[in-house]
Amino acid sequence: MKTIQTLSLFFIASFFCQASETLLTTLNEKWVAQNTTDLVNYLDSQLLLYPNDPQILFARGVVAAELEQWARGATNFMNQAAKSLELSDEYNATNNKILLSELQWHLKFFEASIVHFNEPNPSYPQTNSVWQTEIFSGWQHDFPYIEFLQKLDDLKE
Repeated sequence: MKTIQTLSLFFIASFFCQASETLLTTLNEKWVAQNTTDLVNYLDSQLLLYPNDPQILFARGVVAAELEQWARGATNFMNQAAKSLELSDEYNATNNKILLSELQWHLKFFEASIVHFNEPNPSYPQTNSVWQTEIFSGWQHDFPYIEFLQKLDDLKE
């Protein structure tokens, strides 16, 4: 019986590890394809399935800020990611503190963007193909901040 339980736990752990690797791979593939609508739809569908996943919330915030010129939306997603991270039991206390500190740094950057771009309140996602082309050309090969998304994966217990 103990062997079956151990195998079950191993299967579940490997499933979540693969799911997270699939998220990062899919984000990169969709980024390289340079299709904002596809990225937004993919992340929104993932949020419906995993509404408290810090990785997905962070990635959605990045897309809001970088491709939709919606820093207020980005800060909302980042705040949700921080709350989810605080409540998560997937990280030990030390790693949780490291990740929260880095997430707060990203959050401050997006909050500063609100002021810098004089974003109105309330604000909404914008569609600007010229802006999106410029952003995609700046990060041609990888989803922005992929290193932080990978760190969220790597530091799980």
